[in-house]
Amino acid sequence: MLEEVLWRMGQQSRVLQELRREIMPVWDDNAAREVDSRYLNSHAADDERLLEQLHLQDESLDQSASQMTAAQEEGRRAEEQAVEVMEQLRFANQDLQGAYGHYDVYARYHADARGKFPQVQSLIREANASCG
Repeated sequence: MLEEVLWRMGQQSRVLQELRREIMPVWDDNAAREVDSRYLNSHAADDERLLEQLHLQDESLDQSASQMTAAQEEGRRAEEQAVEVMEQLRFANQDLQGAYGHYDVYARYHADARGKFPQVQSLIREANASCG
């Protein structure tokens, strides 16, 4: 849409400048030169700068739209990865809970085994004494 407006503005500007060139030989008096120098020359320069800046703005808007689309895509992928990370974190927490449970069992068996060392040592001494 903006491109169409820019094209029309460019066309209108070209038509105006062509008309000025065509009537210059006919419209050549002090009043015409005054209007030309005071209004129309500055209009031509301003029009050219305006069209140039509008084209730059149009390009910037196109680039912004592309970058916005890319950013949205990256955001979508980040959300997907966050879901995956949360799922893996849930699995890791489940595994960790299982590991804590296994550690508790290990600690209990280890304490039981250490508690039986004096009895085992006593039995070994008794066995050694009866063999010797």
